[in-house]
Order: sequence, then structure tokens, then C-alpha cells
Amino acid sequence: YKRQYLLGIIGLYIHGDEFSISSALVFGEKASLSPEIKEAYSGAGAMHVLAVSGLHVGLVYLFLKHLLSFLNRTRKSQILKTLIIIALIFTYAGITGFSPSVTRASFMFSLIAVSALLRRSSSIYNIIFVSAFGMLFYDPRFLFSVSFQLSYIAVIGIIFLYPRLFLLWDPKTWLTYNIWSLVCLSFAAQVSTFALALYYFKLFPTWFLLTNLIVVPG
Repeated sequence: YKRQYLLGIIGLYIHGDEFSISSALVFGEKASLSPEIKEAYSGAGAMHVLAVSGLHVGLVYLFLKHLLSFLNRTRKSQILKTLIIIALIFTYAGITGFSPSVTRASFMFSLIAVSALLRRSSSIYNIIFVSAFGMLFYDPRFLFSVSFQLSYIAVIGIIFLYPRLFLLWDPKTWLTYNIWSLVCLSFAAQVSTFALALYYFKLFPTWFLLTNLIVVPG
């Protein structure tokens, strides 16, 4: 109900394809997307932008962490900050419909927030597998979801490949550092999901590096 209410507010000011794209970007509502838009974004390697995913949840987490940084002064305020972040993350997940990718990311960033509160440097792989176990315990059918499979494989691929790719070159300036970081991130995600993308969609985006350099920073 809340999502439909918020979509109605957006619809008062934005119409047509712009409304469809905005709805997908913010709330993961893809029902109104035309086949032409889906095909164009898929071919450009930017379909992940239209699907609310871990990228969006990560941005929400970082924004809340920065916004509530004034609560870092005492132990009690730090606990309050963590609880607020977790509550708002899952509120956002609920508004977007609790898709597997968003729920996975919500579990992951909640565990990261708790680990930061406890001052423990937990392995990111442990956090990923704990979140996967939690989701499969809730609904084992997630295991056969394309979104679930792509989501976890992409995250594991990025974590494993990204640092190794990034070490292949040592950029000297702020601009080249960020461009190289995005190139490595995009390449790691696409390579790790290459087989599944071909199997399920019979498509591999050839422009994904250029697309992500433009879209992700924006």
C-alpha cells in the first residue's frame, strides 16, 4: 500500500517512460516498463540499475551511516544508531517489495552494521553465507530464483575478483583511480555472472564497461 501511495506521488509529476524508469529505479516497480526499454537497458548492460538491488541498499546504508554519524559519541547512542539503520533498511526493503536481491543485501548490511557495533572484523564471506542461509531458511524456493542466483554469484565474484584485478595497475590520480575501480568492479560482476546470463537470457552486454562508467557514478 505504501509503495503504491509513493508511486502515485511520483506519477503526479512524471509521466510516460520517465515514470516507468523512475518507478524501477527507486522502488523496483518494473511492471510498467515497456519491452523496448528493458531490451535497451539489457543490451547496454545497465539492467541492474532498473532493478532495485544491493547497489541501492548499499547507498541507503552509506547515506544513513553518514547521516547518523553524530550518534557515535557514546555506546548507547551507537546501539541506537545501529537499530535505526537496520529498521530503515528493512523499511526500504519492504517498500520495494522484499525482492531476493534487496532482502539479501538488507541482511548483509544489517550484519555489517552489527559487526561494526561489536567492533568485530567478520569475514565478508561469512556474512554472505549467513544471509543466504537466513533467506533459504525462510523460503527454500529462493534457491531456484534467477535473481537470488545472480545476486549471490555477482557479490561473491566481486569480492573475490575485484581486489585482484585492481592490483594489476596502480593509478596515480584521483580520476584514474575511480575510473579503474569502476572498470574492475564492472568486469568482476560481468565475468562472474557470464555463464548464468547466457543460460537464462541468451544475452551478454557488450557495452557494460562504458555503461557502468557513466551510469553508476550518476
